[in-house]
Amino acid sequence: MADTHRESNQSQNYTGKTISYKKSSILGWLAPVLVSAGLATVAIVVTVSTARSPTVSGPADNSEDYGVATLGRPAPDFNVELIDSGTFRLSEAKGKVVLINFWGTWCAPCEKEMPLLQRASKAFEGELIVVGLAVNDSKDAVLKFRSRLGITFPVGLDDGRVAGYYLVSGFPTTVIVGKDGTVVSRESRAFLDYESLIKEIDKARLQSDS
Repeated sequence: MADTHRESNQSQNYTGKTISYKKSSILGWLAPVLVSAGLATVAIVVTVSTARSPTVSGPADNSEDYGVATLGRPAPDFNVELIDSGTFRLSEAKGKVVLINFWGTWCAPCEKEMPLLQRASKAFEGELIVVGLAVNDSKDAVLKFRSRLGITFPVGLDDGRVAGYYLVSGFPTTVIVGKDGTVVSRESRAFLDYESLIKEIDKARLQSDS
């Protein structure tokens, strides 16, 4: 009986050691995993915080924050870096009609509309500024797209912030800003012909001159 009791105690002690060993093994295995997860989390936070393009700024950087684009109201100011060189700031274009076109290289209607915008930029050179903003697109894709279609007007990359200020919900979207800096026209679809585009541009030109 005593021998049996002793064997039982030895079994319990052995079992206890085994459990203790398993716990320490699990903790030893988890420790580096938790540390790695923590470092990964820090890396993700750092990546997210720096992912937003430093080449785009908007109304928050301007003392006159007009919020979002509304017909008849001052257009939200923004500054974008152009894909070639230099930058474009809307507020520095006052005195001219500005046509802002939001588009993407993957957008078939955008591609179909581009020759119309190119033609208008040449026809009203000196009076009209056409600027294309490729939204969430890669620089390489935009350069190839522009070269293939022969686009010569300024093109910048937008990470979505400017599109947000201008309430863009589809592509292409065209917003025309008058000489006084107010939003005169917006079109949330592609212009089907040159005459329709000129009609909207003339609306801005005439309103600005009146």
